[in-house]
Amino acid sequence: PLPELSRVPGVVLSGAAFAHCLTVVEFLHGYGRVIGLNIPRDIPSLATLQEGLLGLGEGQGEVQDLLMKLLEAALHDPGLTSYYQ
Repeated sequence: PLPELSRVPGVVLSGAAFAHCLTVVEFLHGYGRVIGLNIPRDIPSLATLQEGLLGLGEGQGEVQDLLMKLLEAALHDPGLTSYYQ
């Protein structure tokens, strides 16, 4: 059997939500340059991402900036027809 592990200190999100945040951060570090992000400046920390998702502090603005950059990258994707760009 697996040992019982304690929660990561400072995490307020549920386990599933925190796992999704880890996946997002991993994706951004892996593919950020491809989609035009400035790494590490454009990628929020896990603490900032959590704050932004919960609407706390300065994190909300950073998460909104990241979402705008991701939306811009999606709209400029060459896979879209010119009508949608």
